[in-house]
Amino acid sequence: MFRLWFYSAWPDMILMEKREISLPLVSIVIITLNRKKNLEKCINSILNLIYPLSKLDIIVVDGGSVDGTQEMVRRTFPNVRFITEERRGVAIARNTGWKNSKGKFVAYTDDDCIVDPYWIRRLVVSLESSNAKGAGGPVIYLHPEAIPKYYRGTPLGAFDLGVGHRSLKKGENLITANMLIDAEVFKEIDFWESLVYNDSEDAEFCRSVLEAGYTILYVPDATIYHNIDLRRINLDYLFKRAFFSGITSYIIERKRKRNITLIPIYFRFFLGGCIRFYYRRTVENIYWSAKSFVAFLASVLLVALWN
Repeated sequence: MFRLWFYSAWPDMILMEKREISLPLVSIVIITLNRKKNLEKCINSILNLIYPLSKLDIIVVDGGSVDGTQEMVRRTFPNVRFITEERRGVAIARNTGWKNSKGKFVAYTDDDCIVDPYWIRRLVVSLESSNAKGAGGPVIYLHPEAIPKYYRGTPLGAFDLGVGHRSLKKGENLITANMLIDAEVFKEIDFWESLVYNDSEDAEFCRSVLEAGYTILYVPDATIYHNIDLRRINLDYLFKRAFFSGITSYIIERKRKRNITLIPIYFRFFLGGCIRFYYRRTVENIYWSAKSFVAFLASVLLVALWN
């Protein structure tokens, strides 16, 4: 009976093995700084991916941790490549990651994330079966019960574009906690390292990819779980984020030479945010109003200097 089963199953086993061999090498870049416990959990989840380990090139780019991160990685994960980037900034670190990558595709996630076992496989299949150059999926709170409802919609690390598998539209972007990019794209486009506070580097990168004529896919079942720092859940953090994000927003638009026309645009955004807050007093509307106001001030103050 066993012999009969073995011979009947043999063709399927050979086909499965060939499929595994044909899967492309993927470099997975993780940016970290002084969060070795989170990083250890993140790497363990990557090692449990339903994807051949021989086809994974795992890279940790460290910003100069002093909590024993390097020792932990070298001791616990000897096959993980560890790179120290002395220059501070997540955009710089992400560029360092792809410049040291070996894979056909480069994936990004964060050290405080846990990846779904099918994460990479679903993104790779989506790219391999299309002409797209990038793909990503949702980022879900690992502990949603810890996030107050009135903080939903603020930039605390969640991301969701719905349940449909589709191409990104103009104005949409992925976030770097869940992103897979064809390595060839980096020869033309990289993360813009001059961004203030390294805010919105993922939005700027995706926008540049789309403007170059490439397609980026949203894959709703390629999931990442984000274990966010609960210390972020306060207005001080969000106002600080809104300040730097507002300046960055102006710089991104100014890069495209829209000049003085940005002043009325951001002023309109700010007024719209105020109106929304009047009718719906949420932390989300406070954040977006503050961001638009800072962008408006930046456009007023800096346009004269840059023209």
